[in-house]
Amino acid sequence: MSKLLLSGLVLAAALLVAGCTPADPVASARESLAIQRPRQALEALRDVVESGSEDPEVHYLYGVAMAGIGQPNLGQWSLRKAMEDPEWLVPAGIEVVRAAILAQSQDAAVEVASRVLEAEPDNMEALLLRSRAHIDSRRDYEGALADADRALALDPDESEALIMRAVALLGLERVEEAELVTDDLARRFAELDMGPEMEVFYCTTRAAFAAAKGEVEEADERFGKCLELGGASPLVIREALGFYDGLSRPERSLEILRAVLDRDPAASAYRREYASRLRQARRFEEARDVLLEGTQVEADGAAIQAWADLGNFYIETEDFSAAASAVDRAVGRIRELGGEPDPQLRFQQAETLMMAGQLEEALELARGIQVPVYRSLAEGRVFLEQGRNAEALEKFSEGLLLWPENAVARYYAAIAAERNGEIDRAIGEYRYSIRADASATDARLRLARLHAAEGDAVRSEQALNSGRAPLELEHRLEGIRLAAQSGRTDVVRRRTAHFRKTPAWGRAVAAVAQGMGARRGPEAAARVVLGSSDLDLTLAVNAEALRVLVIALSEMGKAEEASPTLDAALENSPENPVLHMLRGRVLESVGAPAEEVRAAYEHALELDAEQVEALEGLARLAIRAGSPEQALDFYARAAAADDEALEPLRSTVELLITLGRAEAAEEQLVELVERDPYDADGLRRLAGLRIARGAESGRTLVLARQAVRFQGGPQAEALLIGLEGQKGEPREPTEATRPDAAAAP
Repeated sequence: MSKLLLSGLVLAAALLVAGCTPADPVASARESLAIQRPRQALEALRDVVESGSEDPEVHYLYGVAMAGIGQPNLGQWSLRKAMEDPEWLVPAGIEVVRAAILAQSQDAAVEVASRVLEAEPDNMEALLLRSRAHIDSRRDYEGALADADRALALDPDESEALIMRAVALLGLERVEEAELVTDDLARRFAELDMGPEMEVFYCTTRAAFAAAKGEVEEADERFGKCLELGGASPLVIREALGFYDGLSRPERSLEILRAVLDRDPAASAYRREYASRLRQARRFEEARDVLLEGTQVEADGAAIQAWADLGNFYIETEDFSAAASAVDRAVGRIRELGGEPDPQLRFQQAETLMMAGQLEEALELARGIQVPVYRSLAEGRVFLEQGRNAEALEKFSEGLLLWPENAVARYYAAIAAERNGEIDRAIGEYRYSIRADASATDARLRLARLHAAEGDAVRSEQALNSGRAPLELEHRLEGIRLAAQSGRTDVVRRRTAHFRKTPAWGRAVAAVAQGMGARRGPEAAARVVLGSSDLDLTLAVNAEALRVLVIALSEMGKAEEASPTLDAALENSPENPVLHMLRGRVLESVGAPAEEVRAAYEHALELDAEQVEALEGLARLAIRAGSPEQALDFYARAAAADDEALEPLRSTVELLITLGRAEAAEEQLVELVERDPYDADGLRRLAGLRIARGAESGRTLVLARQAVRFQGGPQAEALLIGLEGQKGEPREPTEATRPDAAAAP
């Protein structure tokens, strides 16, 4: 399961303090919010919300109260429910946009703000919020400028619109125009008392202006002053982080975040950002300690949030038992204070139990969630993990009726549909998930792989390009590989151009080589790498390209040609586990003594105990030594080390079939097609084993049809025709099953 998905499913915690519920909870909630007592409002509304109320005002008040206790994301579902009523669309929509901007979900903010502006085209707040969301996304400065200009047309004295205009012009590199706006702002600040918040806005705009002109020292000095002036301002923190990140000064960015937390230990969002940056720098213990520090703050809501974030951290580091324990602590803290956990926290609790392998406990907890939408989604997740795909799809469908815009639920509905053989339904769910929030899951990548497996390169490219959120690096590289594999040279050129002269250039070349290798064989893969004259294969940053070259040359029987480059790379990076694995691969290919080969692979594992290809190499040595059980153990370790690795499973299937253990081979094929539901050969072989043991034919027929859909060739076609004939559904042979089809290119 991708990390990206696990972190997307982990939700925050909320503190609901117990109290007396009045006879008219809605009136009481209104009164509590009017006097700035959101916790009392939440307590008044809790039973009404959990009972499944459809009253839009109830949902609106609940969402506003959640924002009032500093947990705006937890009220999103209720606010979106309120938006379904035209009377509440605008006020609820504004709250959703605010929360989305705080959560850095710019696409969602733009989408909802646009709905508000369709209802009220002159809504000043929606215009300013949408302009800010466009700026935050760093992708649509034209849209930001248009909204700012519209706001200024409505009110020429709106200073916030002027600031947005200045920042948008800077983003568009219209520096002279931006300078005129900045001068106008300077006059306004000299003439009027704009207040501390607007003063910080102005300071930040000037700092960003200096950065845009390339005046690095001036920008550095100005950002320092802005941080002193308004160190808790989201605008100045965001812009300063962007400036120092652009200068490759990560330590300065960490200093800024540390200073924010020293001033305000309850600043949960910045604590999460700080820990995330530490984790990305592989400073795992420091990241954990920062989150643990947050669990000790005096503000109860922030402490509970820190426990929830700590659970997320443990999921990212794949310590699922610790994740479940952290969420339990969040729940326990709420109950110590006399409150009841929010349904979203209960959902998270079920999720972490499931990931820790406690499926029955997770299901029992899910069934106890009072709010129907969360109950359905939690049950669906557990059913999916249990392999009860049809039941999972039914539960996700129930939840989506109540919350149709939930991108993660749509994504998991797509996976359940895939596993249930409903490929067209899966395609529709992936598309809906992308429209709802392209950044929430890897739906674009899975949909691109699906269409590529169908042989539809155009739709595959369209899937990757859909949605407004930028693709992660890994997904961009996968897009290059898919384009190369399908022969889309125009797309390959366009996508790789962005990587030249960047540290990821070697990985981009490797992706092209892998795609070409899948299309035309190892010689084509080697040619791509060797043809990249600007690529120094002896540098550690280019180890992935060297790996592709060594494997290609090994398959061609020319592994020794890679030895000089590999020796130089090892001299530069003697502790790189991938290079030691490649040394073992070369030795294995040239027929070196088994002891030498084993030593190289074992050295790689000493440096990285989960180096998949080194484990596979030791498995091959065990097979040659006549120790198939030992080989199976190595393959199992390799498959467990990377939940996206496919080759260890394929090799395991081959070995088990050779040993005559068809039942075990079938179990491995089930795991293989779960990891890659578009693997035509795996689908066909699984169907074949089911036929051989006389398994229920309905599921077998689904597998065979998918194998054909994903270009399984003549063998898959023949298998399907035979199955359909048994069920009384004969048909004419297709192009792929003609006698000369096997010889076709």
